Formats: sequence, structure tokens, C-alpha cells
Amino acid sequence: MLDYKSRVLLEKYGEITERTLSHSDIFMTIFTESYKQDPLCCFQLGMAIMMNKRIALVVENGTTIPNQLNKAADAIEHYDSSEKDSIKAAADRLLKALDNQELR
Repeated sequence: MLDYKSRVLLEKYGEITERTLSHSDIFMTIFTESYKQDPLCCFQLGMAIMMNKRIALVVENGTTIPNQLNKAADAIEHYDSSEKDSIKAAADRLLKALDNQELR
């Protein structure tokens, strides 16, 4: 159970997240091991799933994707953090793959 102050902050953050996500069809994020440890990142991802957004993950090599998230994601591409242009190339591949898919 959350204390009152935490609940108020979470509700406010939820409203801001919902307003931000409502203007897009796709939720794309850079998914790393540290991302999984950040409660606000996980909250945003959960909100995107609940709002039926298409989920696109740009995943750092070596990052474990939970099975249920793997099933929920519409597209996943990996990148090598040691290569300068790898993350951009992965994001470009994701957008291209999503362009070729029919919207839900």
C-alpha cells in the first residue's frame, strides 16, 4: 500500500504519462538492464501496454528481455553499445519493420 504522498505523485505522473502517450501510436524505448531497475521507466512501459500502444524495443546486447515483454513487443532490435552508430541503426530498422506491419 502506498502512502498518501506517493499515491498523489504516482497519480500525477500517470496523468502526465497518459497525456504524453496519447499523441503517439508507438512506444519506442531503449531497453537496458538499468532500464528494468527504474520504476518510472517500467511504469511508462506498463502504461503504454495498457493504452494498447505498439511496443518497439531497442535492446542493448546482453540485456535479458522478460518473456512476457518479449511476447508483448511488436518489434525488437538489438544494438551494440560499443559501436557509435549501432543504436541509430537499430532504431531505423525498428521503424522500417513497424512501417511494414499493419496497425493493431
